[in-house]
Amino acid sequence: MAFKELRGLEKELYLKTKIEELTRLYRRTQKDLSRHLREIDITVFQRYRTEAILKQVNEGIKVLNGGCYKWAKKTIPYGYERGIDMAAERLKALNVTRFVKYDAKIHSSAASVLIDDVTIDLITANQSMKNGVHRYIRMTQQRILEDKEISRLIAEGVIKGEARRTVSDEMLSQLRRQMGNEQFINIKGRNYRPDKYSELVARTRAREATAQGSINTALHYGVDLCQIDVHAGACGYCQQFMGRIYSISGSHTDFPMLLERPPFHPNCECNILPITRESIEERGYYDSMVKLSNSPMTKIDSFSRFEELVGAL
Repeated sequence: MAFKELRGLEKELYLKTKIEELTRLYRRTQKDLSRHLREIDITVFQRYRTEAILKQVNEGIKVLNGGCYKWAKKTIPYGYERGIDMAAERLKALNVTRFVKYDAKIHSSAASVLIDDVTIDLITANQSMKNGVHRYIRMTQQRILEDKEISRLIAEGVIKGEARRTVSDEMLSQLRRQMGNEQFINIKGRNYRPDKYSELVARTRAREATAQGSINTALHYGVDLCQIDVHAGACGYCQQFMGRIYSISGSHTDFPMLLERPPFHPNCECNILPITRESIEERGYYDSMVKLSNSPMTKIDSFSRFEELVGAL
């Protein structure tokens, strides 16, 4: 069955299965990397053995990169199309149009940009995994060589006592803890488990695609105003946006320009939908919407919300 033929809830479930599919892909890579690192702990370090393990790691990351691009190319357009669906339902209800085109040029171009963005996100994380494992392997190898040399010098009486603790010892210890927790990805100084990080990226980018699909559909039919939906379970940061109306172009005199849009943070569940001035006036709450939309925003740092969400990954 074509994605466009699925009902709303069915589409949400379908996107959920695609996110789970990417998570499984990363979980397999995570498992393979852990296996390689366990082999390092029990294997006598010889140069050919090190190179063999590094080659296996490189091949695994190469396969993962290809899988990420295929996933993005197949999944992101679905998330974008979900946004078209949501905007189409609202536009029909507002009597703006009875039929919405899914093949408009703006949609294909926007989806391509989003595919590239999510692919870059994932490949950057993959490169981080590769670099981290390479670094761990090289440092482990170097530490073993140093220990052997120190042991030889002690045996020959050149030096006495226990080997002194060095900076490289502490670095290797930190790396071992990170590797042992399978936090192979390092982004901006924070370590993540690959399966958790990929799920976070997939959910967030899919929501971004949905929002962009909705916004572009509104613009395609000449609707400049949009509204953040109201839903249960929203966090404090998202609550300050709910119900507010924005001007996409910034040209409306009564409503503020849309400067920040869903997703407002990783794993955000907010949506954005088109709305018209006429529909607001018909319902008699135009002035109250202008007041709400222009009221001061709560001073909540979105990065703090990000820290809260991903701190356990």
